[in-house]
This record gives sequence, structure tokens and C-alpha cells, in this order.
Amino acid sequence: MQYNVSDWITRLLEGDRAALSKTISYVESQRRDHREFALEVMQGLSTNAPDEDCHRLGFTGSPGVGKSTLINAFAQDFLANNPQSKLAILTIDPSSHRHGGSILGDKSRMPDIATNPRVFVRPSPSSGALGGVNRNTALVMQLLYLVGYKELWIESVGVGQSEVSIADLVDTLLYLTQAEAGDGLQGIKRGVVETADIVVFTKIDDQDDGLTREVMRQWKQAMSLHQHESAGWDIPLVRTSANNHLGLDRLSSSVSQFIQHQFKGGFKEARRNRQRKARIRGLAEAALLRQFWEHPAVAKSIEAISRSTLSEEAMHKEVLTLIQQFKD
Repeated sequence: MQYNVSDWITRLLEGDRAALSKTISYVESQRRDHREFALEVMQGLSTNAPDEDCHRLGFTGSPGVGKSTLINAFAQDFLANNPQSKLAILTIDPSSHRHGGSILGDKSRMPDIATNPRVFVRPSPSSGALGGVNRNTALVMQLLYLVGYKELWIESVGVGQSEVSIADLVDTLLYLTQAEAGDGLQGIKRGVVETADIVVFTKIDDQDDGLTREVMRQWKQAMSLHQHESAGWDIPLVRTSANNHLGLDRLSSSVSQFIQHQFKGGFKEARRNRQRKARIRGLAEAALLRQFWEHPAVAKSIEAISRSTLSEEAMHKEVLTLIQQFKD
């Protein structure tokens, strides 16, 4: 690569968006020289100071629940109420199985903020990762913080049952649901109450709708049996309509109250410590798995096993033997 690290850092600190986008691409790249360059740039930017003044807000929920639409409206309110702040938004999209890139590109669903000079919106592929987030998302978030974005929002791909790993990345997690689809009950069943900090009901144009009140009652009943990881926090249920900008002030207030609760109780640092441990484990697992698949003997053995007529139990035994040989 022909780029000078010092010159590249200068471009980033001057707000060069093209350089920022390229650096994120290098962070997400499979090429070793790309990733090494990106890490060298980040080390040059880093002051080794903890990012305690950074707030990371996550939006998750089933596909079609209106995550991008809510973010578009909520971001407008945030920018109006915080005229000196910048906002970075990462939208983690499903990956194409052919080329690995993003399919959806959520910028098109955020028309009111995508071109705002105070907002940086970046669609990134999930790369097939479970949990609705990219395995490089934490590194991209750190890069954005190092170049001056202290408010970071993440929209997960919304993959359903495995939609929990976003909780290992954010300070505040919003779970979005719809009363009309009965999605709230599905959220309760799949343990969302164990990870959500605030539950947001979307597309509620009628704030006094009877069905919504009933679903919210069921949510409250379910949450009464669950204690939030931050003692003393009762998960709020917030009704919103992004198209009509209803309930966004209440949502903003709930987020602010949670931030204060986390800070005063020392819960924010405890959460981040837990998250760091989870990411360390994830990095180690990914590195080991990559070494396994890149080993020439493994590729040859897998091909032989797949072409064989072994029974299912015999195939399992062969794979376990292969793993042991790799470890040895």
C-alpha cells in the first residue's frame, strides 16, 4: 500500500469523509495489509484514554419493525437538541452470499439525515455473523470515536432468535416491536427482556389504541418477573410514531434517564467490562477458526469427508478426529 500513515491521520482529523470510509473498508477487509494499515492508523489516533464520554446506542428488532424510519426521525430530534454534536450511525445489513457486501444499504431509508454534514451513516455487511452485527463493528465504533464522534448508533440486521450480540457492543439497547404483529409476545418468548434497556413500540399513530395497551400490559407482566442487570432500573415501554414524530421526546427522556442511572450506579463500567470479555473471547474464537479453515490438511480432509458415504455418526467422529489432529 502507498498511503502514508501520518498523512492519513491528518486527513481523518480534518474530517475527510472519503478517508474515513476507506479506513472503515480496510477495517472490514479480509486482506492482511488493509487491516494492518487500519490498525496502525488507529494506534496513531489513540490517546489510550477510555471512551467514557462516548455513548453507544443500539437499535434492534425484527425485520420490518421500522428501525431505520425511527432512527431517521429520532436523529433529527437529537441534532436539533444537541446543535454542537456529531452523530455516527452504523447500519448492519444482511450480506450477499456471493460477494459478501451489504444488500440493503439503509441510507435510502434515512433521507432526512443521510446528507447532513453532522451525520455519518455507514452501511456495513453482517458478513454472516450471528447476532445481527459485524464481527468488526466494535473496531469501527472505536475508529469513529477516535475521529470525533461521541454519539454512536448501531442498527442491527434484526435476525431474530440470535439477535443478542448487539448487547455486547452498546451502552443502551432499544428493542423495537409492533403491537399489531403480535411481535411483542415473540420478543418476550425469546428472552429480549434479558438484554433490552428500553422497549419501543413503533408505528403507533393512535397513542390510546386498545391493542397496544393490552400488549404493553403483557410486556409489563413478563418484565415483572425479570430483574434488569442494573439494579433499580425498570425497563420503560415507549410508544412511538416516527412518521408523526410522536413519543420521541419520551424516548429521548428514557435514554437520558438510563444513562444517568448507569453512571451513578457504576453500572456502565461493569457492562463495558463484561462486553470487553465477550469480545476477547470472540476474537480468539474467530482467529482459531480462521487458522483451522486455512490449514491445507483440513481443507483436504473436509473434502474427503464430504464426498464419502459415511453415516451421520461416523461423519461426526471423523470431524472430531480432524479437530484433534489440528490441535496436536
